[in-house]
Amino acid sequence: MNPKHKALELSNRDEIIEAYNNSFKAQPDKNKIRLLINTFNDVHNSDVITIGSYYSCGDCRRSVKHFWKYIIEKWQKT
Repeated sequence: MNPKHKALELSNRDEIIEAYNNSFKAQPDKNKIRLLINTFNDVHNSDVITIGSYYSCGDCRRSVKHFWKYIIEKWQKT
């Protein structure tokens, strides 16, 4: 199954949205970032992004944020 389709089926939407919004803070909550990354990896069935790569790689950070932005926008349409 496509990772985006899997993510659209998640039941913890409010938690993901809160974590996503928190990711834009100057000092984001590491547990919320970990939730975004772990869930991102779960729907991809692979360890695509690590905590270290998220903080050290701008492209990695953008990939996670763009993925969740897309999912959240789809959730809001339903």
